[in-house]
Amino acid sequence: MILKCLGLLVLSLSFAWAGPRENALRLRQSIEASPFQNMAQERREVEVIKLPVSRGFDQKDSQMCWTHSFFNAIETMELIKNPNRKLELSRAAFQRRTMEDRLQRRLDGTDNFMSERGTPMDALALALRFGLVAWDDYSDIVLGTDGRYGSVFRVAETTSLQEALDRVFAPWPELTRFAGRSVPPLILADELLKDQTWVAFAPGRNEGWGDHPDTDARPETRAYEMPLEKITHLIREALRDNRPVTYGGNGHSVMIYGASYDEAGKPLKYFIKDSYPSFFYEAAPSKLHREMLEVTLVVKNPPAP
Repeated sequence: MILKCLGLLVLSLSFAWAGPRENALRLRQSIEASPFQNMAQERREVEVIKLPVSRGFDQKDSQMCWTHSFFNAIETMELIKNPNRKLELSRAAFQRRTMEDRLQRRLDGTDNFMSERGTPMDALALALRFGLVAWDDYSDIVLGTDGRYGSVFRVAETTSLQEALDRVFAPWPELTRFAGRSVPPLILADELLKDQTWVAFAPGRNEGWGDHPDTDARPETRAYEMPLEKITHLIREALRDNRPVTYGGNGHSVMIYGASYDEAGKPLKYFIKDSYPSFFYEAAPSKLHREMLEVTLVVKNPPAP
């Protein structure tokens, strides 16, 4: 257990030192399927699942891949429910809220983590706490934010947290547009997330609840550990039921929006949506499984607490 924790710490530090683009490229190089491999696999396909996707959003130099993958999943589920209704969520609005959350914890003395990094389960918690904002109602990603946590914190210590945030971000809107209506951000979050139970699953030898394996996660964020074979079964079950899956590995988070399978039910490739251009690519299952840190998805039968 000590060696495992040390290994995760070393990985976390290496990902922190690398930029977000480097982490995204490293993950893509680690899991992407070759064109020749795809040609061979396609001859064995008996089931292909591809869920609809929203357009690609570039996270630029931010550390907000976890927000992008979570929002991509919400947008896909909304497209499935309402194909003719456009939903695009503001990633930049969450930059403000995640900085607010991190700095408030620092001011309270409950957590000293000073970065905009996080996990899809953190994004869910922030959405339920603060709400969601449409893309058209808030500015694009603010560049250089992750490196400004220290300076913004010092301003918050001498003025107020909201005043410090206002120096970096646009004000949080009281209303946002959705489906032809103006609604408070919390109402939008409730409409999009109601009746959903999200769970993070981490591959492991044991089965049960534990700390989230991503060291960027908030201290209270949990994950359910289970064998990899069961997780791959959950992924197929979710995709068949029109539920996309967020995937974390190698310091980056993406969304799985589809897969193909052979006659025995073995995955042949996964369809990936990234938060950097060219946004879409295909992953080799053996590689994706090897690099998997966790997956997060809506479940119908959540594990017992």
